[in-house]
Amino acid sequence: MQTDLPLKRLTQLCPGDLLPLLGTPEAEVMAVESLELPASKSSLDTLLRLRQHDGTEYLHLIEWQGYRDPQFLWRTLGYLSWLGQNRRERPILATVIYLHPGDDVGDTLQQGTPGSASWIASIHSVRLWTLDAAKAVASDAPGLAVLSPLMDRVTPALVEQAGDIVLRRV
Repeated sequence: MQTDLPLKRLTQLCPGDLLPLLGTPEAEVMAVESLELPASKSSLDTLLRLRQHDGTEYLHLIEWQGYRDPQFLWRTLGYLSWLGQNRRERPILATVIYLHPGDDVGDTLQQGTPGSASWIASIHSVRLWTLDAAKAVASDAPGLAVLSPLMDRVTPALVEQAGDIVLRRV
């Protein structure tokens, strides 16, 4: 299932609602971008420009994953590499958000050979099916309400409540 377009749109419309998923619920969204990367003609999903209450500004890459792709973490690392080379803003953080357990290819790339130096790159990950759907709906945030049917302990009643939130708030 190709999920980029609707989830990019969700991120553009409700970026602040997604900040709890990034571990920065009190950050302020300053901009939302979707960039086309020149060499590969691919686009990263969404890049948020955020500001913390203390004034710290930074970039936060969000990559949504709705199908199994063994190259997903490599591609995300490539996006981070491109951003690091072509954008001046620092720090640059990243979160990968998996929609279903079958989509999950992990959160760590590790390379090395026996007896040689190795490297590890870990990327913050969110696994929607592990989050509490009732808490997402109780937040009254449309962005989280849209995602709540993919979360743990979802019920038909919660899906209806989520729909009501979206209709009322958007």
